[in-house]
Amino acid sequence: MKTMITPTPFSTRGKSLSLALVLTLVTIWLVSIYAYFDLPAEVPTHFGFTGRPTSYGNKATFLLLPILFSIAPVIFLLIIRFRFTLVNKYP
Repeated sequence: MKTMITPTPFSTRGKSLSLALVLTLVTIWLVSIYAYFDLPAEVPTHFGFTGRPTSYGNKATFLLLPILFSIAPVIFLLIIRFRFTLVNKYP
């Protein structure tokens, strides 16, 4: 017979850290969306050794950064949310 781990509520520190993670994600997205509308249509995407742009791209490529920076925190939030389900299902 498998022993089930009973879920316990978050401690105050756990709630604070989860809230900080969500607020950080929201801040990243708000700053990115604000900057997106302020960017010119063509932005430098690569710089040479002299510091001058060597390649240009569409400003929509700028939105890849918040998407990529959001992957790991979202995975952490999902693990936090389903931590006991995962442990009990796959010991």
